[in-house]
Amino acid sequence: MHAHVPPPWYRQFWPWVLIGLPASAVAASLFTIHLALQTDDTLVVDEYYKAGLAINQQLERDRVAAERGIAAEIALTEAGLRVRLAGEQAAAHSAQLRVALVHPTLAERDREVTLLPGADGAYHGQLRDPGRGEWRVLLEPEDRSWRLQGRWNPQAEPALVLEPAVHRPD
Repeated sequence: MHAHVPPPWYRQFWPWVLIGLPASAVAASLFTIHLALQTDDTLVVDEYYKAGLAINQQLERDRVAAERGIAAEIALTEAGLRVRLAGEQAAAHSAQLRVALVHPTLAERDREVTLLPGADGAYHGQLRDPGRGEWRVLLEPEDRSWRLQGRWNPQAEPALVLEPAVHRPD
């Protein structure tokens, strides 16, 4: 009778499974280290105390917009960006508006557009395609006395209505 001789260890399945699991963990950790070293932490603020004070000033601008009853509709047209102001004091606005489209994670993709009043009563600015995805939209006059904000995905929604964000303490 012939005795069954098992194949060498490197030709069997289970040793490779046992070696592969820790090896994949090592490879994943090396890739994570590579990503951490190659990308910037754009969402981390070094001077968080000053940033907190600035947030309180921003909230005050939201309250001013609510008190004045200012609202806006933003639309991306073939000619560019169009903003129509509404509200009790919409006529008492400035000669220019500023719209900032802020990307949620990549600061280099942020866009800022200056809007000038048109003959149709709306404000117009040059912005063809902000890019895919959802953007945080900030609308303010040139004197920065009030602010409207919201989230907008231009590919999914043709227009966005911005109303004052009233923050109430809990």
